[in-house]
Amino acid sequence: PYQRELVDAIADDEIEVVVMMLSSQTGKSISIDAQLGYCIACEPGPMLHVSPTGSRSEDFVRDRFDPLVAASPSLRAVIGKGQDTRKGSSGGTNSIASKSFPGGQLNFASSHKPDELAARAIKFLFLDEIDRFATSAGVEGDPIGLAIKRTKTFEGKGRRIVIVSTPTTRMGSRINQHYLRGDQRKFKVTCPDCGYCAPLAFENLKWEEGKPSTAHLVCEECGVIHTEAQRRDMIEGGKWEATAIGEPGVRSYHLNELASKFSTLQSVAQQYEDAKTPEQKQAFYNTTLAQVYDAGTEVDLSSSELQQRAEPITAPYPASILYLTAGCDVQSDRIECTILAVHSDE
Repeated sequence: PYQRELVDAIADDEIEVVVMMLSSQTGKSISIDAQLGYCIACEPGPMLHVSPTGSRSEDFVRDRFDPLVAASPSLRAVIGKGQDTRKGSSGGTNSIASKSFPGGQLNFASSHKPDELAARAIKFLFLDEIDRFATSAGVEGDPIGLAIKRTKTFEGKGRRIVIVSTPTTRMGSRINQHYLRGDQRKFKVTCPDCGYCAPLAFENLKWEEGKPSTAHLVCEECGVIHTEAQRRDMIEGGKWEATAIGEPGVRSYHLNELASKFSTLQSVAQQYEDAKTPEQKQAFYNTTLAQVYDAGTEVDLSSSELQQRAEPITAPYPASILYLTAGCDVQSDRIECTILAVHSDE
């Protein structure tokens, strides 16, 4: 249900930039595929799809785009064809790097290669998994900025820029920065008991510790418990709502795995319990909840707050100790401290 508006946004004349900050298992890949298919078949023009690396770009073509074309009679009829055909020739290209069709051409690029990001004008630009993009395309700077510059010719003339990714850290997440520029839409569902409308939030997912199979949702308004089956029914009637006033022409979406029919409440609870290390927690918050997360977040404490946490050393240590040296080892659930005492020979 939530995919309908994501896909339809490509044809909305009021939008130039579509930002999708989505978790895994939400079908963001097939949403991009559908948008690509629409542009080729219904609004042909120059197009560019950018992946984090060259190998990822080739994988996208082989594993996603080519199967999409093979499954679609409409796309099969136009891919590899050109504007003018010669006898015995399709007049177009159909390679791992480029696909032509009457009225346009789709090129595939890597965020690492500036020559692939700076050439002809682009009407439809797709930036896929931007939080994994290179910091700089060679020595020419931000690959996102370079690619967007190629759409300048079509600004105000039907251009579309689609920016998609799961987020990373608070300071380093490019997709979060673009999401905050838009109207920050969230997919809201309605409680069948009290009628309260809100996004499916992880804070409302409850289960018995160690038993993810008991996972259920609790309505934050009336406290009623919702089962897996009820969650799926609620998703069917869900709708996107803007939660901010963004920049003109920028529409942004946020969605976590709790709203996905490809996942379950038990799966999300299990993923949380399996996330023991800081790195695993980082992956959980980024890919399951589509939230920025800093695994190494530091906590600011004043000297007085630290003093209140101090514990006295009560063991009968000899008075000849000159000083103590402490070494701390940070574990997933504790900090282990070893104290070495240095004393005088007297």
